[in-house]
Amino acid sequence: MIEQWKDVTGFIGRYQVSSLGRVRSLDMLINGRVRHGRILTNRNRPDGYQDVLLHYNGKQYRPKVHRLVARAFVANPNGLEEINHKDEDKTNNAVENLEWCTRKYNNAYRGLISRRAPSVSIRVKALFNDKQKEFPSVKRAAKYFGISPSGIYDCLNNKKKTTHGIRFRRA
Repeated sequence: MIEQWKDVTGFIGRYQVSSLGRVRSLDMLINGRVRHGRILTNRNRPDGYQDVLLHYNGKQYRPKVHRLVARAFVANPNGLEEINHKDEDKTNNAVENLEWCTRKYNNAYRGLISRRAPSVSIRVKALFNDKQKEFPSVKRAAKYFGISPSGIYDCLNNKKKTTHGIRFRRA
């Protein structure tokens, strides 16, 4: 796909957003000096989305990049307010990955890809009280012991030696 650029709504003549999810500043005359435009750095937010720092009239703005891309490139004839990342990667802000939607649709879509993926069971062996017990999956082992699967995964990935006093290994 060829990268296309359009003005950022509310920042015309100052900033542009691309169809690939990049934002750039344009050449500007500030205090009698020419400030050359450049590609801005997208910042990763704690919620998983990306934003970018924009300046206008002495104020700073941090809009989410996917919203800038959608407003510039994705038609929204029904006036929808939510934007869905089709591949569920919040950092993939390319125009073909974005769609306007309702909150209900966006919430239902969340986790859809992982639900569609085939489940892979990891056989595990539990070592406790000088005994061994084998399980067909981490989920079954967790249910048997009444513990969280994440503790078992931590043991399998060598992040900890035991969880709840039990050692777990791949069978």
